[in-house]
Amino acid sequence: MTPAVSSLLMTIGLWLGLVVACCGGSRSLQTAEAYRATYEVGGTAGRVSVTYTNAAGDTEQQEVYLPWSKSFKTQYGEFLYISAQNQNDSGTVTTTIKVNGVIQKSSSSSGGFVIATSSYRCCE
Repeated sequence: MTPAVSSLLMTIGLWLGLVVACCGGSRSLQTAEAYRATYEVGGTAGRVSVTYTNAAGDTEQQEVYLPWSKSFKTQYGEFLYISAQNQNDSGTVTTTIKVNGVIQKSSSSSGGFVIATSSYRCCE
């Protein structure tokens, strides 16, 4: 093997080592880890229209009675979103996003037909 080829192989090996050391660390472990997301909607409104991103990242909408909650598995980097609109002339609405049981975002609104919205990028 010539010195030039040996030097080239050593340089490539060093670069690969640096890439693995810099980019293959804890971030890779976070992306593979599963989290438990929970949406909660509460308040005095009684009936609300909820819109949220589901486990597949799609949007769902439905009318529900309070209190309401939805849980599913999610992963690092996923966008979580919940909004709830009061369907009555008065009352309060609160939306909450929890990850692994810990509140990450919460929002409240008061009045007729108001909207409360919470969003969070898992798991900053």
